[in-house]
Amino acid sequence: MKKPKTDFVHEVGRKGTKEKLADDALLLDTGWATLVVLTGKLKGREYFIRKDATTVGRHGTDIDIDDDSISRRHAVIYCRAGHFFVKDMGATNGTMINDKLFSGKEKVIRDGDVLQLGDVGMKLMVSENFKG
Repeated sequence: MKKPKTDFVHEVGRKGTKEKLADDALLLDTGWATLVVLTGKLKGREYFIRKDATTVGRHGTDIDIDDDSISRRHAVIYCRAGHFFVKDMGATNGTMINDKLFSGKEKVIRDGDVLQLGDVGMKLMVSENFKG
């Protein structure tokens, strides 16, 4: 997996000896994943999946995507038993995985799968270090 580009910096270490690390270092250390936007005005943007449950939507979510085709709380992506899942949260325009529509239930998603939330396509890129 290529190293994601980021503008975020986190501080780690004892007080007074903090070391600054870019998000890509944390991504590799924690072994999560990245969502890469494939279509629309945010094409190329990368969002990090770094916790057990990550909400995706238009506003007030972990990953906010400014697009009218995406519901306010569109979907949730989570990790359980070493696998990633996506659950549609009743989105008006639905959610697709690799061009197959589903709603209201969870589906396993794997490295390289393409999620379509409304008009926005995103590819899941799982870190090589992901251990679940």
